[in-house]
Amino acid sequence: MDEFYVTLPSQVNLDLFPENCSSNWITVFDPPLMLDDDWMVGLSEIHLPRKWNNITSENNEFSITFGDVVRDTVSQTIPAGSKAFIDSNDITSTVLRDFYYKSRIPYEPIERDKAISFTMSGDPAMEFTRDIYFERLQICLELLSNQIVDGIKFEDGIKVDYKIVTVNEETIYIYELIFKEGWKMLFDANDIEPQHIQMSRIFGCVPCNFFKPMYKTIRVNKFDNLNGLIPEFKTKLSDHRIYIYNTKTFKEMELLKQRNVKIKTTRLTTQNCYIPHGSYTSPHHLVSAMMNALPKQALNYLAFTVSDAGYLNIISEFLSSYVS
Repeated sequence: MDEFYVTLPSQVNLDLFPENCSSNWITVFDPPLMLDDDWMVGLSEIHLPRKWNNITSENNEFSITFGDVVRDTVSQTIPAGSKAFIDSNDITSTVLRDFYYKSRIPYEPIERDKAISFTMSGDPAMEFTRDIYFERLQICLELLSNQIVDGIKFEDGIKVDYKIVTVNEETIYIYELIFKEGWKMLFDANDIEPQHIQMSRIFGCVPCNFFKPMYKTIRVNKFDNLNGLIPEFKTKLSDHRIYIYNTKTFKEMELLKQRNVKIKTTRLTTQNCYIPHGSYTSPHHLVSAMMNALPKQALNYLAFTVSDAGYLNIISEFLSSYVS
C-alpha cells in the first residue's frame, strides 16, 4: 500500500476528550495504526462549519482605563490671602456645607506686583473647540510679552507652539504649551471649578491638574477627531482668570495655600469588558462587538477600527485611555 486516506472527525472520542470541538480536537485510532518505514502525512481536504464559537470565556475579556466622572475630594491651590479660605472637610454642619458648595466667595487675587493676571473670556453664544481655545490663549500670552513682574520681563516665558509631527507614517497636528525659565501658570480655582472637566477635555489631561500650578510642557492634538471616529469635543466656557508668576521671585510657600473641596471630577478608572460568546466571522464583526462591550462613558474617548490588513486599531482622544 503506497498511500491511503484517514478521516478525522471532530465529534468523536468525546468520552475520552469531552472538550473536543470543531476548532480543536483529538482523535484516537482504535486499533492503533502501525506504520513501518518512513511515511509522509499531508492534509488533502478540510471541512469547515459555517459557524463555530471562536470567542469563548477563555478569550472574551479585555480591560480599559479611562477618565470616569466621580465625586471626590480635590486639593486646590489658591492665594494665601483669600478671605474664603475654608477647608470643606472642617465644615460639620450640613446647612453650612451646602451653602459652601453653592456659593463661592471670590477670594482676593494675587497682588499685581507678585503675578501677572489676565482673563480668558468665555462666550455664551459659542462653543469652544480645542483649536479655538488654544488660539485665543496664544493671543493673550503674546499680548503679555512686555509685562514685568517683580523685575522680570515675561517675554515668551509661556507660549503656545504649533507643530506637525509624523507618528507611524501619520501626520498629526499638535499644540504645545511651553513653560520657560521658572514661569508657572495657575487657574483661578473659583472660576475653573464649575468647568474644570470641560477644560480637561480641551487640554487632554487629568482635570485635577487645573487646580495646581502648571509648569511642564503640555502636548495635545489640535484635532481630537483625526479619523472622524471620535466626535470633536465642543463646549461652552465662562470667563476664568489665569495667574502667571516666576518662581525666581514668587514665594509659593507664603503666597499660596491649599484647600480641599469635594466636587465632581474625573478619576482614572479601570473596567473589565466582556465580548459575548459566539461566532465572529470577520474582524469587523468582532470589533463591532468590542465597541458594544465598552461602557457608555468611555465612548466619547475611545474607538476601535480594523485596518486594511485586518489588525485592530485603537483610537483614543486621551492618553489616559488604554486597552489590554
